[in-house]
Amino acid sequence: MLQRQAAVDLLVRWHTMLARLFSRWRNARQWRREHVESFARVATPNEEGVTPFQAQCLAAVDSIVSRGAFQVAVHSDGTRYFVAPIPGTTAELFVHDTEAGIHGPSLDWRFEEWDYRTPEELVAKVVESLHELHAT
Repeated sequence: MLQRQAAVDLLVRWHTMLARLFSRWRNARQWRREHVESFARVATPNEEGVTPFQAQCLAAVDSIVSRGAFQVAVHSDGTRYFVAPIPGTTAELFVHDTEAGIHGPSLDWRFEEWDYRTPEELVAKVVESLHELHAT
């Protein structure tokens, strides 16, 4: 009788473990699907070479880093990015096709595409980090 109960307990544990594993896989596939779809909408540059992500990010940070402060730079592959000094700091804000960064002496904050489900989440984190930087 004791062996039978142990076998049942083992089967229940295996079932629970497999259910959790399949749930994680489903969630990961859903996250990836949403990520790919949402970033695909903002990754293609317009005729001026600016991606919708860049436009969205520049607009979101405008109260901290004015649009006029940004300089346009070009990577060796021809893609454009924006860079501007962050007022009141020695750091700079970089806005790439679908990513951003805040860099300065002893400061290296990267906001990389695959760390966020949507571009909106990434932009919100950039804005939050700029506010955090100003609070210190």
